[in-house]
Parts: sequence; structure tokens; C-alpha cells
Amino acid sequence: GCPNCPSGTSLLNQLKEEIYGDRMITVAMHAGGMSLNYSLHSDIAEEYLGVFNFSSFPALAINKRTAVEEKRENWPARISQEAADETADMDITMASTLNGRELEVLYSVDFCNDVTDSLGVQIYLIENDIIDYQLDEQHHNEQYQHNHVFRMSLNDVWGKTLKGESGEIRYLKGEKYYGSTAKVTIPEDYNI
Repeated sequence: GCPNCPSGTSLLNQLKEEIYGDRMITVAMHAGGMSLNYSLHSDIAEEYLGVFNFSSFPALAINKRTAVEEKRENWPARISQEAADETADMDITMASTLNGRELEVLYSVDFCNDVTDSLGVQIYLIENDIIDYQLDEQHHNEQYQHNHVFRMSLNDVWGKTLKGESGEIRYLKGEKYYGSTAKVTIPEDYNI
């Protein structure tokens, strides 16, 4: 129901295509009053919205920790700044198994640096090519193509906190952490 969100989506798609490629993963969260009566609304997205306390839409959170309240024209500079400041502390390898509608994701984490901050892994299920309603500027579009839509978190709302081999929330370069998500059943109305 938000008339401004399609332009935010277009900008992120352009940045991904022209600059970031696979380094950028976008996830569309549908929350707030303008999404309540629509099928893509998410209670988990509502929880994130409460934490980030956005006052206007579209809204942008980078790496699920930097809330950007600025106008869309400023997004490219903020994303560039975050990308420049960001170094990978871990490499994550994932493999999924799908049996009917039962999904299991196995993952392992290799630490590239010594880290003292609490880290975690969150695994989202997203869906592309959903044809549904969207208000686009002042046009009612019943056939809008929604992409990278958040559907569910496979390992809790905020993810799974990793603990090092010592059992503490402290990691050493070269240390490995192995884990797996619980199996989830993909709802019938999600297009696998």
C-alpha cells in the first residue's frame, strides 16, 4: 500500500546491478500501517520496524543494524560508506535440502579474524516473482511484480548466536562453527 516503496526498490535494484552484484542482498520487509491489509505483511518485519523505529517509507536498514532515515537520494552514499567500512569476519557456507515442502539448511562458519563481538547467523526464506497489488505513486497496480520478499526466518526472529569452540562468545581466526537450522515446512501458498 505504500506508493513510495517501488522507487526505493528500483534504486536498490540499480545499485545491485551496476555496482554491488552478489555482494548486495536485498530483502523486502512489508510492515507498518500501509501493509496491514495485504498478503505480504509480516509480523517479524513488524518487530524489526519496532526496533528501528522508522518514521517514513521506504525505509532502509543496512546489515540489519544501520537504520537510514535519509531520503532515497542519499542511500547510495550511505550504502557505499557501509560497504567500505565492512570487512568480513567470517565466511559462511550453506547447503539446503528440500524434501517436498520440508526445508533444511545446513551451514558452517569459518572465522577470518579474531572477533570479540557477539555474532550470529540468520537465515531468511525469500520469494521472487510474486504478482500482487502495489500502489505505485498514485497508480493502483494489481499486477506488480514483488521480488526478494521476506517470507520467514528459519532460525528465530534475531537468528542464532554463534559460540566459539570454547563455548564463549569469542572467536579465533581459523576457528570453525558448525550448525544447522531446524527443518521448516514451507507454507502451501509460497512458490518454491
